[in-house]
Amino acid sequence: MKLLKITLISFIVLLGSNLILSKWHLVSYSWDKKIEAHLKRETPLFVFMGSSRVAASIDSEIAKETIQESTNKVVESVNIGQGFTTFHQYFLYLKKVIQEKPELSKNIHLFIEAPNGTSEWSTWAKSKWFNIEQPQYLINVLTFSDLFKYWSLQKSWRKKVSLTMSFLLRPIHLLTYQSQIRNGVLSRFNDLYKNIFQVEIKEMNLAQEGGIQANAASIELIKESAVSRYKKIIQTRPAYQSWTKTVLYDLIKLAKKAGIKLIFYKMPLSSIQRKIEKDVITKKIRQDFRSILDVNQVNYLDFNLDFEDRDFPDLWHLAKDKRPEFTKELMKSYLRSNPSI
Repeated sequence: MKLLKITLISFIVLLGSNLILSKWHLVSYSWDKKIEAHLKRETPLFVFMGSSRVAASIDSEIAKETIQESTNKVVESVNIGQGFTTFHQYFLYLKKVIQEKPELSKNIHLFIEAPNGTSEWSTWAKSKWFNIEQPQYLINVLTFSDLFKYWSLQKSWRKKVSLTMSFLLRPIHLLTYQSQIRNGVLSRFNDLYKNIFQVEIKEMNLAQEGGIQANAASIELIKESAVSRYKKIIQTRPAYQSWTKTVLYDLIKLAKKAGIKLIFYKMPLSSIQRKIEKDVITKKIRQDFRSILDVNQVNYLDFNLDFEDRDFPDLWHLAKDKRPEFTKELMKSYLRSNPSI
């Protein structure tokens, strides 16, 4: 009887915490839920998927307006760029969308960033499926069959057990969304502090989307760690073998089979990002990437629109006031190669 009482009380506490956190908007279901409302409509849907650079660089409303003005067609547009996401998550989410809405998949125009003329060659076996900072981005799109696949490919028992526990406990917000809750609480305190003491906070020239930290202190910290941070990302990539062995290749095949129009495009980078990428990406890797796109009849948009380092406030993300320029040029470039969408 005592054990039953403890179990019941624990359940009530967890349920109550979930309701409170949701009511206070301290928990959001993030990038993987943004498309759902748009998929209910049988209109062309332009989806921008990728890292926080996508969230920073593309204004979905301007993209929508540019397309509609040029074609006189009604379209929808959504930016699901999110920091700390991976191609494994993009693939699993796309698979989920196709399974749930197969009849509407053909309406999707899916844009994926390709910095420096190529993309990530992460694999199922040798690359991390999720970033430790935000595990919920994977477990929200994971199924039991995906989890079994992870167990068959992952050698680390610690990672297997960790992901399994996160997957099983995902309904408990206090465990699943710790970083979001922490950031949400800090944001509430900052807002309260500003209101009480009438403090004016200088607005930074960055979009506050996709997990981007747009306050002055965070920007300076990111700038200071930009080189080491980007080098670490590059160094954790597996050795390049072939694009046909990558998660991205599986995503291309999945999209093609479902009738999704897939588009890769050149993403603006600061000089630091360009240099490090250039040191790692060989001519062969680029050529192989373009060959894979050509064979699968996938668009690649490379247009002359250059930005300077001052256009990247934290050396990582494009400035907010440059979003309209980049978004319009991206859409116009797509329309030039696809006049009838």
